[in-house]
Amino acid sequence: MLQCYTERAMETIKSNKNGNLTVFECYLFRRNRVYRDKSYWRCDDKLCSATLIKKGSDVVSDPPAHNHPPDPEKIARRKFLNKLKAAVKRQPTTKLSTIYR
Repeated sequence: MLQCYTERAMETIKSNKNGNLTVFECYLFRRNRVYRDKSYWRCDDKLCSATLIKKGSDVVSDPPAHNHPPDPEKIARRKFLNKLKAAVKRQPTTKLSTIYR
């Protein structure tokens, strides 16, 4: 299980379509837009309006409170799938069941 951090831990992982996702304080964010030197990241939960503002790799503005609990299992699944996809790219002729072990 993924450890949720109380400090301002931030990490970048890949989405299913090879885009970047930001994990911040155990919540998942998708890039919404970029304006000048800032990027705006919306919560991955479509019903949540929390927005994270980043300047480079630094958080400029903390997101407001989310309307849902964090989902560390979802983040762990996403990381696992990313590792599995990378292994398949490295070894394209190997069976998936062999890589999965």
